[in-house]
Amino acid sequence: MKLLSKENAKLKTVWPSLLSILGIIAALSISHIGIKIILIFIIVTAGFIWIRKKHNKEYNFLYNDQSLILKSKNEERFIGLKEVRKIKLTLSDMRLLGVQYHEYQVEFINEMKSTETQNFYISTLDKYMWDFQDLLRQNYPDAIIENHVNSRE
Repeated sequence: MKLLSKENAKLKTVWPSLLSILGIIAALSISHIGIKIILIFIIVTAGFIWIRKKHNKEYNFLYNDQSLILKSKNEERFIGLKEVRKIKLTLSDMRLLGVQYHEYQVEFINEMKSTETQNFYISTLDKYMWDFQDLLRQNYPDAIIENHVNSRE
């Protein structure tokens, strides 16, 4: 098994974490101490639940010679590489602690024989995406691979 995006689940919790912190900072500006404490408790609790649910439901992406593996905290899904229809770079990206992450979208036929799309982040420091794309190009030439972004789509 090779990694494709091992930190995806953690990266998907960045925005909920930041919004929770901003909510706490906003609550600290309230002058009434009782309301401030209650509001901070509510924000911390709601933020924790939101981050926990987001982390548990998001997949980390791995692959081997036959399968794309989507692994979450509670589930592991194996998608045959022949079922992968498209891999596409999206307009979304983020910089975290000086490392640039780009969001990719993978479209595949799932276990129910319907089309499913999942997004994942990959670091510019990683070469895993290129190895995965090479594997797809060699063995499954029908898969569409797009490493460029058109903002007019």
